Amino acid sequence: MSEFPVADRYFARFLADRVPFALLRRHATAGAQEDQVLRDVDDWVPDTRGSVSRAIVFPLDSDLEEITAAEAEAVQRMVADREYRPLSKAPAVTPWEAQGCAVCRRQWETSERPQFIAENAADHSALYRCTECRTWWLLSERAAAAVQADDIRPNYHEYLSD
Repeated sequence: MSEFPVADRYFARFLADRVPFALLRRHATAGAQEDQVLRDVDDWVPDTRGSVSRAIVFPLDSDLEEITAAEAEAVQRMVADREYRPLSKAPAVTPWEAQGCAVCRRQWETSERPQFIAENAADHSALYRCTECRTWWLLSERAAAAVQADDIRPNYHEYLSD
């Protein structure tokens, strides 16, 4: 078993309005890891300043914030599009009554579940789909919420054929 995790860890540096202006990662491979900075589209260079290491060892003293793989992909799309916008820390909250249908909401409320589709261990989430209304549901470590296909595409693209 490898002593290093196989999932990359991502970090961002933000302006005051949460517009990302730097993306860094700890890139893990079997038996090795390298801290890197995104210089341009798909152009990762070594983090020669040790910013990622300091962010991991001293997270409260760092100007970097750890972000999810999905958020890192959104930042990479911004770089590719050359269009930078705030990276929302929390998605807009949709009232429970407006999510899915009565059948799938009742399944969650009674500890039943809509149909299980897949899980993503790296993201600590699981994907479900209601057989009645076809709503996608993402179960995170904290709660379940109805989601749009585009929101889950980075982690579950192989399940979104319809």
